[in-house]
Amino acid sequence: MYRVIKAFYDTQDDDHYYEAGDLYPREGLRVAEKRIAELAGTKNRRRTALIAPAQEEEAPEQQEEAAEEATETTKPEEIPEEAPEESAEKKPKATKKKKG
Repeated sequence: MYRVIKAFYDTQDDDHYYEAGDLYPREGLRVAEKRIAELAGTKNRRRTALIAPAQEEEAPEQQEEAAEEATETTKPEEIPEEAPEESAEKKPKATKKKKG
C-alpha cells in the first residue's frame, strides 16, 4: 500500500483522481510493480515522485488524519490595504504639459 504525496490523475486507471494523502492503489485495483515504480520514482510524465510507501501500522483513523493534513492549505499572509491618503502621498500624480 502506498500514500499519494502529490495529487495526480492516473492515466492508466481511466483518469482516476488521487488527492495527496489518499491510499494508492484504490480499493479493488491491481497495479503492476512497474507502475508502482513509475509513480514512486521520477520516470513519469510529471518527473517527480507521486506516491510513497504507506506505514502499515497506521490505523484507519490515522490514515484519515494524514489525508486531511496533506490536503489542508495554508492561508497566504494578509497584506494590509493602504489607506487612500497614504497611497496618494507615495505616488505623485502625473501632470500633462501644455503645447504652446
